[in-house]
Amino acid sequence: MRTGLLAALGAVCVAAAACTHGSSGSTAPPSPIPVASAASQPDGTKVTVSGGVVAPVSSPVHICEAATFSIPPRCVLPALTVEGLHPSSLPGASTDGGVTWTSHVTVTGTMQGGKLTGAEVVPAATPASA
Repeated sequence: MRTGLLAALGAVCVAAAACTHGSSGSTAPPSPIPVASAASQPDGTKVTVSGGVVAPVSSPVHICEAATFSIPPRCVLPALTVEGLHPSSLPGASTDGGVTWTSHVTVTGTMQGGKLTGAEVVPAATPASA
């Protein structure tokens, strides 16, 4: 009888975990992968990437694992072109010389043709309430 109760309890825990995975109530963002790893994913793969974003006014937006220390900074390879991410959505962004950038942000989107498309900023994790 005890074994049956433990098995039933285990099944409930597994079902609850499966139901809450990726739910909108979650406070933890998805785990990001490196820019180079995202670039090698097949088309249609949803990825989450962290890095610096550099957005020149007349050029595509890029997320890169590193950026130069110049003002304005430039991406150091590897970098991904990001489509759908507006520079005004970048938290803590700076703008100078027609370039908007942020040193660290996490974005999610879908890989398509070597680009991160439909990209959105992933909100920072919120602390759990005590």
